Formats: sequence, structure tokens, C-alpha cells
Amino acid sequence: MLVIWFAFLMSAVMYFLVIQLVPFASSSPNSAIDIALLLLAASSVATSFRWKQGVRRRQPEADAPNPKRERARFIISLALCDAAVILGLVDHFVTGSPNYFVMILLGIAGILLHFPRQQRVV
Repeated sequence: MLVIWFAFLMSAVMYFLVIQLVPFASSSPNSAIDIALLLLAASSVATSFRWKQGVRRRQPEADAPNPKRERARFIISLALCDAAVILGLVDHFVTGSPNYFVMILLGIAGILLHFPRQQRVV
């Protein structure tokens, strides 16, 4: 799972590098789109943590741990954080607003907080 986590982290870094290397088409910043994308990015990262907690609570303690289900939860949580980074990329190229940086930081922080922990599977 560490490899999957690292791949998501590097994809976020690659999106940031694309933003730095490719100039955006100059357009007038649209604050409504900018705020909407920022709210979507923040809710995406928040949903990733809620997804992980909600699914864990619904799973009965008596069941044996299911590695496939755990891996799927992990990948979905990382994908939701990566969506925040992609929204930052879209914000940069559509509106040209400097707030793209906040969305990218939110996504990367979410990915870093989802660092895989060693869990003993009995």
C-alpha cells in the first residue's frame, strides 16, 4: 500500500509541476468559479476522511479483516484527495486565480495524512 500512496503523492507533485511549467491563458478571474472549486476541493478532502471512518464503523468487529476491502477504501480515500489537486489544476487553467495553490496544498496534506499504517492482520 506504500507504493500506491507514493504514486498518488507523486501524481500530485506532477500536477503542481505542470502548473509551474505551462502558462495559463490570461483571462479575467471569476471569483464564483474559484470559490466553487475551492469548496469542492475542501469537501473532497473532508469526504475522504469521513469515508474511511464511516466504512470502518459499519464493518462489524466480529468479521475477519478483509485486505481487499481495506485496500479499496485506501485507494478511494487517496483518489478523493487527488481530486482536490486536480480541481486546483482546473482552477489555475480556467480562472488563472492564485488560489489554486490552496487546493493543491489541501490535496497533498490529505494524501500525507492518509499515510499507510502497519496493521496486524490476524
